[in-house]
Amino acid sequence: MEGQEIEERGSKSLITYEEFSPLCEGDRRSNDQTDVLMLTRPYQDHDQATVRGLLDQCWPDDPVMRELHDLHGPGQLSPWQQTLIAEADRQVVGAGTVRHGERHPVRYWLILNVTPAWRRRGIGSRLFTALAALTRHDPRPFRVQARPSDTHTMQFLQQRGFRPLIRTWEGTIDPRDGEVQRRLAGLARGVEHFRLERPRGEALDASRVDLARFYAAWYRAIHTWDTPAPWSDEQAVEHFCGEDLIAESVVCA
Repeated sequence: MEGQEIEERGSKSLITYEEFSPLCEGDRRSNDQTDVLMLTRPYQDHDQATVRGLLDQCWPDDPVMRELHDLHGPGQLSPWQQTLIAEADRQVVGAGTVRHGERHPVRYWLILNVTPAWRRRGIGSRLFTALAALTRHDPRPFRVQARPSDTHTMQFLQQRGFRPLIRTWEGTIDPRDGEVQRRLAGLARGVEHFRLERPRGEALDASRVDLARFYAAWYRAIHTWDTPAPWSDEQAVEHFCGEDLIAESVVCA
């Protein structure tokens, strides 16, 4: 009921799924049938505009998911990534990417997008199988993010042995709200070893590196379910305190 109430107030939730025991799932072949004569090929530079248009069709009213899925691109070694394009009737009908990020090295990110008009025809299944084959050199579980309202994607993942890993809520939080304060007070633990405060009317005596270290520690504290790799100070500053850092603030944009 709590989730339904949050949804009714205009917030959305995002579920991160992980693949359960991929090494026990054979080579992840799909049993789905398809009536489409489909070609899969590596991503090429000229695909950029077409793939962006595909993402616009898949997520026309969801900028968060649109941005999360905007990782399709040329193959690369660091971080390791491969993108495959699905073609049918001489047009791009899908794209899939598998990525081994340096920040969360335990799993692969998996992103699949199929043009709405071509869904339910086995294209996503075949992309999934082809992408899984690219990871045989270094088997790890896949990680996928999905909206619980996207019932087709949820079913697709569950049929392939994925299980929920964590649920993230999106929305506006009023820190003065009593319920918010109660939940904060009930947290099991805060960010260890770091506490940055600005006394009333005084400037905060903290460098950019101090702030980056604080946010890196905070990030590790909330990602115990998927432990990130350690950051150097330089990496933390680049990620948490880029050029948009607001002077004399405790917010890194």
